[in-house]
Amino acid sequence: SEFIDEICTRLNILHGWKVGYFSPENSPMELHISKIVSKITGKKFSKESLSYAEYKQAKEYINNNFFFTNPSDNYSISNILDKAKILVRKHGIKVFVIDPYNNIDPERGSSESEGDEVRYKLKKMQDFCRRNDVLLMLMAHPRKMIKRDDGSFEVPTMYDISGSAHFYNMADYGLAVARDYVNQSVEVHIRKVKFKHLGENGMATFKYNFPNGRYVPYNGEAVIDWDNSNMLVEKIKHDVPWCTSEKGLQVFWDDGKSKFTGYCFSCSAKGLEAYVANPYPDGIKKDPPPKKSKEDIEAELAEIKALQIPNFVHRRIK
Repeated sequence: SEFIDEICTRLNILHGWKVGYFSPENSPMELHISKIVSKITGKKFSKESLSYAEYKQAKEYINNNFFFTNPSDNYSISNILDKAKILVRKHGIKVFVIDPYNNIDPERGSSESEGDEVRYKLKKMQDFCRRNDVLLMLMAHPRKMIKRDDGSFEVPTMYDISGSAHFYNMADYGLAVARDYVNQSVEVHIRKVKFKHLGENGMATFKYNFPNGRYVPYNGEAVIDWDNSNMLVEKIKHDVPWCTSEKGLQVFWDDGKSKFTGYCFSCSAKGLEAYVANPYPDGIKKDPPPKKSKEDIEAELAEIKALQIPNFVHRRIK
């Protein structure tokens, strides 16, 4: 579920793809939204780490780009996809997530085998994607995993998904996400790519950034370049000889100084001077944000007073 959120967030930020969710796995919805806020802002979801301005900016962005449906009266695949179709028509979503598969109610008669039921549901998903030009991500749990002699578990294949081999046969892509408890890393195994011009099978290793829920590429190096940047903040080149990052400088509007300032996270990671008083080169004029009316300020203060940010406790699986 976390890695699916990572993919969806980056597809949205990089390509503008709006995302729809049917995700009982991430219930309650407030918890799910808080995790997306952390992924976008790069900050832990708490009053101590996340400023109100960043929270409000992320909240408005999510309201326009991430949409959630929870037809609690009927979890049949037909009803779920009908709700997804509404999100396509109303909001223009390009990605729809079903998480997890085992929360979908059976829709056919009791005489049908489990394999036939799985094939029926997957065929409905295929047809939905083709008719609406949508990428559908389906999260499915494997059956009981095989434990090795050293205590680790074998990485499941798509044939290990509880239910049927149809999961492999009918999917365009197949990924397996596994925890490496020895190296404290996450392995993402690409188990299937249907068309060779779109990629190939393989494996990528990541480190999980606990404060913000992001996945950082990991090659075994001792020093990890954690990505804690805000995806919604403008990023430009830090125009100094010692900085090699093309978009390492993040630009902020400083209300106290009534000017734009910048902070280079690339230089900060190397122990170099990171604060930039005037981030824009000479000749480039940037207009400040419009001044807020008295009514806007009062509305924001009222929202701050009413804001309740829950303190969620991380659950670790033994």
